[in-house]
Amino acid sequence: MRGRRCYKRGMGSLLSAVGMVPFVLVWLAAAGVALVRWDRHPTVSTLVLVAAGMEVMINIARVLAPTLLASRGVEMRQMSTVYVALSLFSSVALTLVVVAAFAERGPGKTETPARPMPPEFK
Repeated sequence: MRGRRCYKRGMGSLLSAVGMVPFVLVWLAAAGVALVRWDRHPTVSTLVLVAAGMEVMINIARVLAPTLLASRGVEMRQMSTVYVALSLFSSVALTLVVVAAFAERGPGKTETPARPMPPEFK
């Protein structure tokens, strides 16, 4: 019976890891873009790199936490506290991305009036 539970827990971790792969790839791509654009937008790149690093670590922790905590006899109530903490860290990372979206913006562009049409099109 115990081996069966370990097998199920292991399969759950594997499926969870596979489910996180797309998210990790997106964050790694975001980090790559931030590195490429570092000289043009250093503040934005810093914010995105920190957020991407946080999210990659959070996703890894979400995959490893159930197995590690269960192997140490941690109760479900305590596991939920870990997941709440991970969600809060994820919210911080998302906030950094939102701040990066609006950082280093110059003054708004004023709308230029439309050019008059040439005489032959009137």
